[in-house]
Amino acid sequence: MMTACRAIAAVLCVAMISAGSTAGFADLFQGWEQDRQNREMYAGRQRDDMRDALKNSDFNLGINQWKAQAEQGNAEAQFRMGKLYREGNASSVFYDKALEWYQKSAAQGYAPAQTDLAGMHYLGLGTAKNLEEAAKLTKMAADSGYLAAVANMGTMYEEGSGVPQNNVSAYMWYSLAVSGDEQNKILLAKRDALAAKMTPEQIAEAKKLASEWKAQKPAK
Repeated sequence: MMTACRAIAAVLCVAMISAGSTAGFADLFQGWEQDRQNREMYAGRQRDDMRDALKNSDFNLGINQWKAQAEQGNAEAQFRMGKLYREGNASSVFYDKALEWYQKSAAQGYAPAQTDLAGMHYLGLGTAKNLEEAAKLTKMAADSGYLAAVANMGTMYEEGSGVPQNNVSAYMWYSLAVSGDEQNKILLAKRDALAAKMTPEQIAEAKKLASEWKAQKPAK
């Protein structure tokens, strides 16, 4: 039974994206969209009772663990509450409550909450899709040195999502993210693919900007 539960837990974790991930912006929140699609795909079908019981148990335990601290104003606890409600239980997600808790945490400058709240605006979860707001929140988190947001800024500038498209700025942010996570093959590939589209002068400018930024706000 324990082995089966561990296996199920591993499957459930595939759809969860770590707040500390430094994949590109779209990659960071890909699991959220996939989870939504899976819910729609399996709506009305017979559920796996053991999987659902595990999901509900994790949800209830999480709420019990973090709610009191969150209500007392603890930014991390508020972020955890937002994440729990965004991921939901076996039958539902609670985007309205997720937004409420993420906003409280983000207002205190908690970078993981700013990043996840940006994701909700980016995907239009529980609110109208707003790329400009997503970019604003991501920049706040990136300016604190939060690596996931640093990487996301690179993707946003490369795509022109919520900000003017700018390869120099995109390369700058990718370079900063890579310097904090040198083994991340996704980031390396993104940066190098972008470099192939740029002139040597543009790359030199981006590196200069990255060095100046890093000297003031080292990524963490």
